[in-house]
Amino acid sequence: MSPVVSLLLLLALSYVSTVERYRPETELAEKPGTCPADVDYPTCQDSMIYKNECDIDQDCEGKSKCCYSGCRKRCLLPLEDKMNPCPYFNHSICIYARPLPPDCHTDNQCPGSDRCCCFNCRHQCTPTVKVKPGQCPAPKKKCPKILPEAECKTDSDCSDNKKCCDQCGQKCVSPEKEHAGVCPTSLENLSCINLEKTLCNRDSDCPLKQKCCLSGDTLQCLDVKNEKPGTCPIPVTRCKPPPPKPLCNSDQECPGDKKCCTPWCRKECTDV
Repeated sequence: MSPVVSLLLLLALSYVSTVERYRPETELAEKPGTCPADVDYPTCQDSMIYKNECDIDQDCEGKSKCCYSGCRKRCLLPLEDKMNPCPYFNHSICIYARPLPPDCHTDNQCPGSDRCCCFNCRHQCTPTVKVKPGQCPAPKKKCPKILPEAECKTDSDCSDNKKCCDQCGQKCVSPEKEHAGVCPTSLENLSCINLEKTLCNRDSDCPLKQKCCLSGDTLQCLDVKNEKPGTCPIPVTRCKPPPPKPLCNSDQECPGDKKCCTPWCRKECTDV
């Protein structure tokens, strides 16, 4: 091999080595967090062509990751703690609607802090809302044909301890105190169910040791329980002291059917 060829080869290898050495590590690094599971709809069985929004995490802004969801790669927020309830949805309008198939069936299919809620006449990933303690009083039986403009959309629009309730239009009102304990079945998606007649409407309709719960396709007074049904997963890791601050202390603090468990190193609302 001639000295000229040897020199060119040496320079080429040196260039490749230099490029590799100074390539930014973040260029191909995976962002922290877990992608949400794939959604139920679309099912990818039709002839539509779905175009990817990204190829790697670095194609996405901020904390978003490049995740496969809905027949393509999309930029989605990784799973976060899902501590808040689903927003209220008036299901009565669904009599006249033709909803799409369900988008999800579990919260882990939803990005960030979104949850799988009954919304827009189907179960779909929906931003959650902060709900104040207490129950809304009974809605008025007779309302004017033309309702006044809504005072609020969520509890956070109301001052002090007042809640946003349906009182011939959404209004900020003082809530009724809930009875202690939990129902055997969550009332979170009650608006998805068409109930012709109920035996109670709120805890104040029941004795102190009972709650107004969903059972037998109706609302009725049932004995309270201290915990929701289901068993918490057994922790499989050892945690260094001191233990992190818990995100919940009892099942009653968790939305929907979630239980207050310690799947890793701290108490948090968990699907079981």
